[in-house]
Amino acid sequence: MEGVLVLAIGLSLIALAISALSLVHSRRLSSMIRRHSKLLEALLNMADLSKTIEKARKAAAMKPRRRYIVFEVIPGDLDHAEVEAALNETLRKLVGIVGESSSRMKLLYFDKRRSRGIIRVRREHKYLALAVLGLTRSIAGRRVIVIPLAVTGSIKRAKRLIGKNT
Repeated sequence: MEGVLVLAIGLSLIALAISALSLVHSRRLSSMIRRHSKLLEALLNMADLSKTIEKARKAAAMKPRRRYIVFEVIPGDLDHAEVEAALNETLRKLVGIVGESSSRMKLLYFDKRRSRGIIRVRREHKYLALAVLGLTRSIAGRRVIVIPLAVTGSIKRAKRLIGKNT
């Protein structure tokens, strides 16, 4: 249905251009432009709207980009569930339930021995995740410092930074 609309708009613009070219040498061109200026403006706006709709459709079809944040917890000796619960609690305090769900922040991996982990987050919420790491002060009742080490675009690189075999 949208394709038919875009085709109709395109044909209308072509017909308008042909009629304008044929009247270039005529004296009636200026009066015609004055009479139909609103119609010409509407047609041009519709052409811009179809381009905008096409760009929005392409953007919606794209896979959302993700970032992987490698971090370290000092002092260590924590497990995956404790770290995940603390990070989710800090995120919820910072942005609420709606912000928590839109960021899609997830603790993918936590190495208890090295006290390092990997968080996956949407690209648009990278700075929010870094803020959450910085604002996390206690995990399982123990005072901790969470240090972001690196932000990468691939899980493979994040695992390499942590020292985990891929």
